[in-house]
Amino acid sequence: MSNFNKERLYRILSLNRAHGFDGVEHLIRHELHGYDFTELYSPESADLAISCSTDINSRTLFVAHLDTAEQWDGQLTRPVLLDDNTNTLMSDGEHVLGADDGAGIAILLHMIDNGVPGTFLFTHGEEKGGIGAKGVAKHHADFLCGFDRAIAFDRRGTGSVITHQAMGRCCSDDFAEALSTALDDASYSMFPDSTGVYTDTAEFTDVIGECTNISVGYQSEHSTKETLDMDFIEHLSAKVLTVEWESLPTARTPGEIDPEDDYFWGHTKSRTFSRRGAGGFECAEDILSTDFDALAAWVKKADPVTVADLLMDLAETSEGNYDMGYQDAIDYASQGEESNYMGGTADTWRDH
Repeated sequence: MSNFNKERLYRILSLNRAHGFDGVEHLIRHELHGYDFTELYSPESADLAISCSTDINSRTLFVAHLDTAEQWDGQLTRPVLLDDNTNTLMSDGEHVLGADDGAGIAILLHMIDNGVPGTFLFTHGEEKGGIGAKGVAKHHADFLCGFDRAIAFDRRGTGSVITHQAMGRCCSDDFAEALSTALDDASYSMFPDSTGVYTDTAEFTDVIGECTNISVGYQSEHSTKETLDMDFIEHLSAKVLTVEWESLPTARTPGEIDPEDDYFWGHTKSRTFSRRGAGGFECAEDILSTDFDALAAWVKKADPVTVADLLMDLAETSEGNYDMGYQDAIDYASQGEESNYMGGTADTWRDH
């Protein structure tokens, strides 16, 4: 089998896959039925991820996330529309399309169907701060230690092989250049891209040396204007079958910090930050001068107490005009999707 299953992609996109609700379970029960999967849980039996291996000797991990950035509205399915003039999929204008990351799910299943050697990981709760990936990194590090490279299919656009995510470098230039070359052709040009912010593979960089994220053709994710370029995803589905994944170079050491990453939170690899100088900054003014996307990605990953530290640091620069106590800041930061700020909620401040 080599043809990309477009009908399966349409079925996946038609589901409201809000984390923890019926659409994700429906996807697992119907679209993943028949595959030999292993479920990964937390010690408290929370769902973290589902994995499938086509070759136990492969050192390559492929990653996509099951959930979408939307609320559960009680409706399992919604329309998926095709613009015949542009061969572009779009939503009905009232929902997200869910190509983030339905496109990645479809690509991984296509690779399994065609016997691409590797292990395929489908994570829960990426849109809720990487719940599944963080849990896998924390509770299943022995599983991750079996891989030299982790490739997520969860990037917007049609050209990116991501070299940096929120906490800094995630793969070497050698790896990104080799993978770009393998995916490149006259139709679509792939290139190493240092402007990534966050997806699940960011959680694996301390254990797996080469971690990246690849464009799958969607645009305007997390919005009712989200689209998916069908020409590109069909092109990508053919190219991923030709890559010699096991032969890609592994130049980065797990946990390695690139000394040139000054713009990535002061070189820190810690997932939490101190009360003063949150994120490695000397003062709140440093935070205010930071790129919005990078700041949003940090907020997405940080725990509520850490975000409260940042809010308090900022409050202390406002000459006493901001009346928020430390516990108030923690409570505010903990509100998640109920905390609207700068046009979005805490659970939608991100860019793949």
